[in-house]
Amino acid sequence: MKPYPSTNILNRELSWLHFNDRVLEEGARDDVPILERAKFISIFSSNLDEFFGVRVGSLRDQRQAKYKKLDVSGLTAKEQIKQIFSHTRKAVQRQSDIYRQWLKEYEGMNSPCLTIESLSRQEVKNMERYFKGRIYPSLCPLVLDQSITRFANGRLHLLVKLRKGKIGIVQLPPLMDRMIEGEDAVGRPGFFFLEEIIGSFLHFLFPDDQVGDWAVFRVTRSADIQVAVEDAGDLLEVIEQALPQRENGRIIRVEIEGKQDWAIAFLTQYLGVKPRDFIEVEVPLDLTCLNRWNRMEEGEQGHFQVFEAAEKEWWKGDVFEAIRKQDRIHMVPYEKFDPVIRFLEQAVQDPQVIAIQQTLYRVSDQSSVVEALRQAALNGKQVTVVIELRARFDEENNIRWARTLEEAGCQVIYGHPIQKVHTKAIVVIRQEDDGLRTYLHLGTGNYNEVTAKLYTDFGYFTANSEMAQDVSRMFHYITGSMKIPEFTSLAVAPFTLRTTLMDRIAECIRSAKRGEAAWIFLKMNSLVDTHMIEALYEASKAGVEVDCLVRGICCLRPGLKGVSENIHVKSIVGRFLEHQRVFCFSTGSWEKLYLSSADWMPRNLNRRVELMFPVTSPFAIESIKGWMRLQWQDENRAHRLKSDGTYRPLSREKGALDSQACFIGELMERSRT
Repeated sequence: MKPYPSTNILNRELSWLHFNDRVLEEGARDDVPILERAKFISIFSSNLDEFFGVRVGSLRDQRQAKYKKLDVSGLTAKEQIKQIFSHTRKAVQRQSDIYRQWLKEYEGMNSPCLTIESLSRQEVKNMERYFKGRIYPSLCPLVLDQSITRFANGRLHLLVKLRKGKIGIVQLPPLMDRMIEGEDAVGRPGFFFLEEIIGSFLHFLFPDDQVGDWAVFRVTRSADIQVAVEDAGDLLEVIEQALPQRENGRIIRVEIEGKQDWAIAFLTQYLGVKPRDFIEVEVPLDLTCLNRWNRMEEGEQGHFQVFEAAEKEWWKGDVFEAIRKQDRIHMVPYEKFDPVIRFLEQAVQDPQVIAIQQTLYRVSDQSSVVEALRQAALNGKQVTVVIELRARFDEENNIRWARTLEEAGCQVIYGHPIQKVHTKAIVVIRQEDDGLRTYLHLGTGNYNEVTAKLYTDFGYFTANSEMAQDVSRMFHYITGSMKIPEFTSLAVAPFTLRTTLMDRIAECIRSAKRGEAAWIFLKMNSLVDTHMIEALYEASKAGVEVDCLVRGICCLRPGLKGVSENIHVKSIVGRFLEHQRVFCFSTGSWEKLYLSSADWMPRNLNRRVELMFPVTSPFAIESIKGWMRLQWQDENRAHRLKSDGTYRPLSREKGALDSQACFIGELMERSRT
């Protein structure tokens, strides 16, 4: 296949920034409850922090190494960084506008953002008392000199002008509530930002100096952790030693509140950064503090209406018997996460179950999944857990769980030394009358009860013996007992996943060239891999209709004349994070539907252990296709990708179809009947 020119591929980083823009716009929508809008504003900030720490950090490393090679979109690292900062400044300005509008409406709920200037003399005295009793003891003011060279990653600091050119620094206590309740501090409804209170009483912190201007700033450091090991058994120790790198990484970005030229001039020299590394923000920095409303409580004003996730009869009884009868599908958060827990808990108690194997990537802080595995080991069952210690930003949590499981007697594998283990699988081996039978749960998302309430994912239960053998081979590869496994029914990265997908696309192309109707439907988080994109271009040119639901990054350009006219790309951003990976290939004579843990990115197809499995149950196939058809018809939360890389929101008129709301509505209607 002849490579396409770089002009046919969108830049990955800029595509991600457009995705984050769509997240932010949910914070401006009138049909989103006001406290939920605050969460979207918060998520925009936390997403941007991670993006700069990981992606921009990597680009900075390339630029520093004088790496001149162009990316697939035809940009150098330097050009990408320049465009990223330009886009981010505009996006942060948009966030400031949305936040100010949100604040006006929130004040209408009798919860204004208070300022010291607005207080009466008595209220100022009350605030001073509050500051001395509740804030002052936690602060450690410093006068900067050359012995102080580090500012903690992501922490808020006050930079203070003192007499004779001295500079003071005050770090905000990271565990202290950033938004101080007015009722507690001065007896008035509303809230204060912690930094404003501290800034108003700096004379108590620097009593021997005259305090002048002060500014709030924070630095973002490179968050990438580089580890190299030859044996998976070394991973835990190596990663523990590498984690402090995040706090000491090079500075990628400096945010500063307001127009503070004096502070920028000082920090530029003191931190050894460039003026281009600064982003000036008109509103309080780090609006992740708005995640204080990150909960959904029934009847609470300002939140989405609570719904009761569905329960199915099949998982209330003997789960193994139900799976033997037929394969089972479930989708969170519209259905409860319970069948996964029930599956494990029944395995723990069932004397006929002799072994459990499971992969873990991201796990909740209080995990029923881990507890079930722990109890199974304590009950004498053989329990093998592959826990990926390199799951970014979850490393410490996974190390803790790995030790907990080991203490209970589980055999814990710390991932694979070369590839991250991203696949989602549970294997339960049971002694039955006719011999050993293996039961599987395979999924598109993590075994995490918390995110299962927020992320849309599919889980698939089966006792298919061929699939069980393939999953067993995959585990043997991870544990090191098999170098190059062969698979019969599943596609596993880094071995057969890419070639299987390419084969399905090629089959659709051949059918279209024979004059048959051919259709490809893809749903995933990210579509980045150039070879897969070029294969879809070939399918479009052959007459295959290609419909893609890509929530986040999409480097494919739809609608290019003679290249991608038959490709349509939409993105849904709403109440829940769209997280399933669904791949359907259909012609007039055959149809194949798969679920997967993998996005179409080089890392997933080449450098991770990922799983794609066929859905064979007719009921499950029709259920999944029905869900996806409804999502494709979404006009309320969906955006359409244009060939220039920008997104156009579809109809947002009252009554326009909102697929997530439809799923919830069906559940609520069912619960009433």
